[in-house]
Amino acid sequence: MDFYRNLYDDFNSNAHTTGNTEHFIGPAMVSFEENISLIKCPYFLEIKDVVFNLNGNSTPGPDGFGGVVFYHSCWEITRTDVCTIFQ
Repeated sequence: MDFYRNLYDDFNSNAHTTGNTEHFIGPAMVSFEENISLIKCPYFLEIKDVVFNLNGNSTPGPDGFGGVVFYHSCWEITRTDVCTIFQ
């Protein structure tokens, strides 16, 4: 996680002082503002929305238990761990 924080800090300081963003993201395909929104840390509710919008008809794992069912039914228990992973 520190890697991405450092990358963000380096990108942010370099882009404003030199105007050069190519070293960090390659040729400019998105604006600075778009890039910031793409690399920002997702909020808890954004992560929950994604988890609860997963396809419930996906193929179950080898144990016959689908991951979607697990995350939906155990969200109150796993939410902190799930959000920490994504953040």
